[in-house]
Amino acid sequence: MSLPDENRSDEELLQSFFEGAEPAFECLAERWRTRLWGVFLKRGLRGADVEDLVQEVIVRLYVTRDLPDFDPHQPLAGYVLTVARNLAINRLRGNREEPAGDLEIECGDPEGTLLTRQTAEDITDCLAYLDEETRSVILLCEKHGLGTKSHKEIAELWEKWPSQVSTLCAKSRALLRTCLERKGYR
Repeated sequence: MSLPDENRSDEELLQSFFEGAEPAFECLAERWRTRLWGVFLKRGLRGADVEDLVQEVIVRLYVTRDLPDFDPHQPLAGYVLTVARNLAINRLRGNREEPAGDLEIECGDPEGTLLTRQTAEDITDCLAYLDEETRSVILLCEKHGLGTKSHKEIAELWEKWPSQVSTLCAKSRALLRTCLERKGYR
């Protein structure tokens, strides 16, 4: 008999997540959210900056599953705190972590879309103004956002009906579109 997620170590939860158990990741993310807020507050960051950085660390933890070199058996605290520290330093310096040149982002169309650095910055700025659930659905949804999850997979992850996720996706996309239109995009 396995332990409930709340009683499992970070490493056990991460291993379960790597094996496909999305609820294990949700438990892990909730466990780290408060700790990450404390890390960023101690470094002098406040408000929206903290919220954005906490979400960024959680997203980076989520995508480790797709990284071939990431070892889910390593102590997780070292990885999470290092990512948090680096993001905090960059934010305090006024820098954004950006690759050199243009940024390629697959946006759900089969051919992919090449975004300029300015466009990527504008999308990032718009995402920063959205509430956490709206931002998360854009980052997760393959059909209407930047992610790799279907509406059904997101529904299972969030314990919602797929129709609720579809509605949320439509709302999220409309909010992002409105923000981008205010920045001059069509």
